[in-house]
Amino acid sequence: MTLAVEIKNKQGGEIPNYPPQPSKKILKDAEDLIDSKKLDFASLWGSQGEITRGEFTRIDRQKPSKTHQNIQIQINNMQGGSTIAAVLIQLELGNVGSGDRETVLTFFKQALKASLGDKHIWQTDKA
Repeated sequence: MTLAVEIKNKQGGEIPNYPPQPSKKILKDAEDLIDSKKLDFASLWGSQGEITRGEFTRIDRQKPSKTHQNIQIQINNMQGGSTIAAVLIQLELGNVGSGDRETVLTFFKQALKASLGDKHIWQTDKA
């Protein structure tokens, strides 16, 4: 099967106000949320709000820019400086055909895991 759209991930700058080193429990909880069925293609798009929540972390849609949805993993019950992973995903990717949606989701999840590991904001765009 040939994809109608080519996708790329790229690393951006460091996450501002990154919290003190999150515990292994927090990082494991965040990884479990990334792998969760609740984080699906449809959940990436829409207004600001929570996508899914674990014991220690949650995945939120933040205010989008004109070109990208802003999705972050944040530590629960922490004021300010709670973001431990962030991906900006091109809004245009929300309009791909049904055959490309799983690929978009796979690239997005790879970027989110990379962000969780390297403390940088990642971007998922059309190639």
